[in-house]
Amino acid sequence: MKNITIRVVRGKDGLSSIREDWLRLAESMGNQRFFQLYHWYRSYIDTVENSPLKVSFILMYQDRTPIAIFPLKNITKKLFGFKFNVLEVPDHDHIELSDFIYKNWDVAQKTIELLITYLRHSADFNWDYIYLPHFLEDSPTFSYCEDHSYPFVLHENNGKSDYLTCVPYKDMQHRFSKNFKGNLRKARNKLRRMENVQFVSTRNKGDLKNYYEHFLDVEASGWKGKHGTGTAIKLNQELKAFYSSLVDNFLEINGCEINLLQIDKKSIAAQFCLIVDKTIYVLKIGHDEKYSKMAPGNMLLENLIEKSASDDDIEKINLVSGSPWHTDWKPDYIKVFRMYIFNKTVSGLFAYYFLKSKKKIRPIYQKYANRLGLKKIKT
Repeated sequence: MKNITIRVVRGKDGLSSIREDWLRLAESMGNQRFFQLYHWYRSYIDTVENSPLKVSFILMYQDRTPIAIFPLKNITKKLFGFKFNVLEVPDHDHIELSDFIYKNWDVAQKTIELLITYLRHSADFNWDYIYLPHFLEDSPTFSYCEDHSYPFVLHENNGKSDYLTCVPYKDMQHRFSKNFKGNLRKARNKLRRMENVQFVSTRNKGDLKNYYEHFLDVEASGWKGKHGTGTAIKLNQELKAFYSSLVDNFLEINGCEINLLQIDKKSIAAQFCLIVDKTIYVLKIGHDEKYSKMAPGNMLLENLIEKSASDDDIEKINLVSGSPWHTDWKPDYIKVFRMYIFNKTVSGLFAYYFLKSKKKIRPIYQKYANRLGLKKIKT
């Protein structure tokens, strides 16, 4: 590639300084995803990132036009009891998917190689390996790591991301089991016997903050609440700020939607969604367990499916994760991988060969771990 320049910025101020370049790059992308947008990283770095200055944004330009962005954070990780210097795509318990940002597939393959070469010769980055925790198998990054000639690359399965293609609901129902169709029908009938039932939805600035409060209350009403695991968003100020910031930032692109199922104006189920490039991502859901016999979560998803099928601007409903409860809906899915790109340092090669060996011996070890009372290997 000719006329390539590289710029590195760090932290909150650095991210602000590249806003216009990021937006320009996003406009040129063929298939945007929410976790590749400036708005997503703005919310992340402003709220849940405790060390913003450790996060670098490496921009590549061709003839002054932005063609790729690589967000990487300097961290220390332990493997086999040894510490390693790692460049990690920013990760968090509430980040289930991630990727680099490219103008197109062609650019991706070339810029990854340039990135690795740059990082290996830069005095500003001390690293043994690059860690990519949640990359989709249809990402050009995964394609590179799977079959590129660069030798020190490993990848392993890290779950899946389920999605539903928007078709008329009656066509989708043909895929459901008889038992699941019966359960949906029973829940539907119970709901119909209630008075003042309504499904409400908004992307409107004036309503989203109020709907957001409903979402927080519903999500905290069940097992995640203070009498359960205590992991509800409402109970964590950082997470409250993160999702509130997502509301504000995605409002700029009409990309945030909150859906509620209400009885007598009391919300009993809620979905927090982001909309990007004809896909609605259901980031978080919650339901009031007092109404579990009405399957409020399934009723709200059923309503979203019916609504989306008649919306020309929505082609897919992405459920983001591969949670077991999705199975009844017979979704399609994309595999998610964790990947490692190793530096040719002594520590980098040490990590590579140990991880590679671990990958080979793990199935044998796990087979006998339970019988022998041994601990299972963790990644």
